[in-house]
Parts: sequence; C-alpha cells; structure tokens
Amino acid sequence: MTQYPEHEKMAKISDLSQAIGEFLEYQSGRGITLCHRGVYGQRWPVTESLEKMLAKYFEINLDVIEAEKRMMIDEMRRANA
Repeated sequence: MTQYPEHEKMAKISDLSQAIGEFLEYQSGRGITLCHRGVYGQRWPVTESLEKMLAKYFEINLDVIEAEKRMMIDEMRRANA
C-alpha cells in the first residue's frame, strides 16, 4: 500500500476521468448544460464544479487528496532541508 492511497486511486482513473471531463467541457462550449430535473419537469443548471462531479463519480475524496498533497510538500521540504 502506498503512503498516498487516494492519489494512487486517482492515478488509476485519470485517463477516463480526463476523457469525460474533456467531453463535458466540449459540450459546454457548444451551449449544452447539465441540468437537474424537478418533479414537474422544471430544470435548473448543475452548479457543482466538474472536478467535484468527477470526484464523486470515481469516489475520490478531494479532502484526502488535499491532505496527501500537504504531506507530500512537507516530505519534500524535509528532504531538501
């Protein structure tokens, strides 16, 4: 097991996540927006960021990613001290 398991998990899905993200950005550039649909057919745009949507889909915890990044930075600082 790696010291940074959430980063390892993210690395395994990065190609697929990147492709999905690029597709959604392409669609957005064409004026196509993801929307929520209500009970009576009303729709409203999804305001959640693409990063958060992809993280949820792939079960990546962004708070853990941030904590691991801080650990990596601290480790590099100690190594360069």
